Amino acid sequence: MTEAYFLESVVVVDDADDDFAYEAVDVIDSDDDALLHDEDLAAATRAAQNGYRSTAPSVRQSPTDHATADQAQAVAGAALTRKPEVIDDFICNFLNRMGMRRTLEVFQTEWYELESKGLIDRAAIGAVPDVYSANVELDQERKALTAQVAKEQKETQMTRATWEKLTQERNHHRMHHRRVEQEKQLLIKQLKQMRKLQLEYEPTLEQLKAKHQAALQEKDRKGRIIMRLKEQLERTKAALAQMKEAAERAGQPLPDAVLDADQDRATRRKPRSARAVRTSSAKARSSTPRRPAGSGYAISGGAGPLVNDRDLFALPELGNPHVGKSYEQAGPAGFSSAASLPAHEDSIAGLAMHPSHPVAAAVSDDGKWSLWTLETNELIMSGAGHAAWVGACAFSPRGSHLATGSGDTTIKLWDVLHYQCTSTLADHTQAVWGVDFHCSGDALVSCSLDGTTRLWDLARSLAVATLRGHVNSVNSVKFEPYASALATGSADHTVSLWDPRTHLCTHTFFGHETSVARVAYSRDGTKLASADSDGMVKVWDTRAQAELHSVLTCSPDTPYAANDLVFDASGNTLAIATEDGFVRIFDMAQAALVDALQHDDAVNAVAFDADNKTMVSAGADAALHVWSF
Repeated sequence: MTEAYFLESVVVVDDADDDFAYEAVDVIDSDDDALLHDEDLAAATRAAQNGYRSTAPSVRQSPTDHATADQAQAVAGAALTRKPEVIDDFICNFLNRMGMRRTLEVFQTEWYELESKGLIDRAAIGAVPDVYSANVELDQERKALTAQVAKEQKETQMTRATWEKLTQERNHHRMHHRRVEQEKQLLIKQLKQMRKLQLEYEPTLEQLKAKHQAALQEKDRKGRIIMRLKEQLERTKAALAQMKEAAERAGQPLPDAVLDADQDRATRRKPRSARAVRTSSAKARSSTPRRPAGSGYAISGGAGPLVNDRDLFALPELGNPHVGKSYEQAGPAGFSSAASLPAHEDSIAGLAMHPSHPVAAAVSDDGKWSLWTLETNELIMSGAGHAAWVGACAFSPRGSHLATGSGDTTIKLWDVLHYQCTSTLADHTQAVWGVDFHCSGDALVSCSLDGTTRLWDLARSLAVATLRGHVNSVNSVKFEPYASALATGSADHTVSLWDPRTHLCTHTFFGHETSVARVAYSRDGTKLASADSDGMVKVWDTRAQAELHSVLTCSPDTPYAANDLVFDASGNTLAIATEDGFVRIFDMAQAALVDALQHDDAVNAVAFDADNKTMVSAGADAALHVWSF
């Protein structure tokens, strides 16, 4: 098969008719044939770098050619920058590289024809984008952005580390600021207390001076008594000597019993201890009726001699008789109601049991006190004398006297054997919440709403000391059995132990979150119980000074106050009187509430008798409830 070629007839027009000035075209040597085949910017650049110059002598160079040569030299010496190609150059180069010469000629002919006619708008067509250059620029931009991101991340990490360091320093300084603020508040509080104590120093010093003067006077008085006794002894000896001489002159010797009477008494009679002397003198003074101010009773008598405060709290030589003894636990099989006695017209606020007989004393908001025998459940006696409600009572160790504390700020001492008021103590400035006797019977302690605890010498009806340390009302006070120590419970949520001989606080128990309403010792003195107004009861070990048990007597959602509590003789059962109308029984061995005895109203007081056979409770229903077990 043969190829067929078709030719198109073209009419050549005379060039002289178009008024165009034609010039001679340089003939390119064969050495530069590469320029024909590689007619692009890269080839022109290589030619410029190789120092290409046109050397044909017959070729005339126009000013434009000189400018082109100068531009080529400038390009050869400058940095090269690849620019996007125009669209026609791009197509021509492409057709040339592909060897499509006829297509190239046809394209150029038609393209230049259109361009000569002004039908091509190069601005609208634009240039062919250089993808490589664009990719390079984008890659450079990416690298720059990546470096910038890395730098920003590093700066961010440094900033975060600085921020965390500053946060730690801020927390550190904030913690120290809070600590300093707390210490400041504590120092301010202590400063106020010191200022308050400073204001009390002057009257305290005056009181100490008065005591010192009284002691000096007592010393002088005793010295004078001793001198008189010595003088009397000398006179007696002189009289005996005269009698002996007279008898010898008369020839009748004096009997030995008369001569040695004083010596026999001195050798045969053992000297009495200070305790016995004070007890006998106290008995002698108590047998003489006295009339306190405003008591309303026909009592008279003196105050008696001064007694050392330490002697008031002297301990028995045999110590606590309950230590080491074993008692039967109260209520192991449960409690049963034995009697209910309507005792008063108003709520009963306090109870006290006689130390040796089944007798209960009750005090009431009606301002009266009463004594009831538990054997026959009968009223023995009742009394009145306070100007307000009576909230506390206590029997003396011998059971002959009853002390009552009242809202009229006074304490009255009643002789229940002779049915009379023997003393009225009125140093408190606000209501008296609690009273208790020391085991000696010569001293009494009281606590008051005025925030103080006072120690009283009953022989002189005088307050010998005021214990200060609580910052709120002192609600309860109890002497440790057969010991020189006492415990107080206060509205400042603390329980404190005191030495009445030095008037100093020896320890403070913390743990209550509300006002402490009552404290109570076990008979052996090893345990101390406290109750607060939220129903929380805590049992403390007085020897180790640590908490033994903690029990909530009511629901946390509906708190009821624990008004009173008392140990049985064994110290293993704790009876708790609560505001919700129950007497709850706490077993130490089980560390749990084991029973609940119901009243018709709030229970304010509870007590065990001396024989540990009966329990008595009383409250807002104004009745005494007797329980057997």
